[in-house]
Amino acid sequence: MKRSRETLRRLCGLAAVVALSGIVSAPSSAQSTIAVVVNGEQVQFVQPPIEQADRVFVPLRGVFERLGASVEYSAATILANRGDTTVALRIGSNVGYVNGYEVQLDVTPFIIGSRTLVPLRFISESLGAAVDWNQAQQTVYVDLTAPMAPPPQGWPPPLSASLAASQRLVARVWPPAA
Repeated sequence: MKRSRETLRRLCGLAAVVALSGIVSAPSSAQSTIAVVVNGEQVQFVQPPIEQADRVFVPLRGVFERLGASVEYSAATILANRGDTTVALRIGSNVGYVNGYEVQLDVTPFIIGSRTLVPLRFISESLGAAVDWNQAQQTVYVDLTAPMAPPPQGWPPPLSASLAASQRLVARVWPPAA
């Protein structure tokens, strides 16, 4: 009996130490607030940006719409259009599509509460924006007016192939199954 009381006391002490260490370390993660600046204006999000796997994720509408894209979202499928560019993503999938061409992502879009978070760099660059990360300021700068690095040779594919691929993609994923 005395032995179990001593064991219980030690377990309670250990649990208290673990709980307090979690409380003490929590503020350090809250202090690393990430700012996003699009075309010179800081964006305010209801759901703040999150850094995960060395990537910054932001709520999808806040970014797409700031970059002038229309957004449709249904059944875990995200479809955005800006000019002649179509971007498609699926929650939990590491495959995205830009104008019908498959792009491997190193991270996947996800949901927190009622917000869908997407990788900021992939979205911004897919829509033609230049992206720069300032580590010291914990700020991502997105600029649609800045010149981007030239695309790889042979990119983009011929426009007719790109449009046809986009139409096939949209036909496959939109409208999503109910």
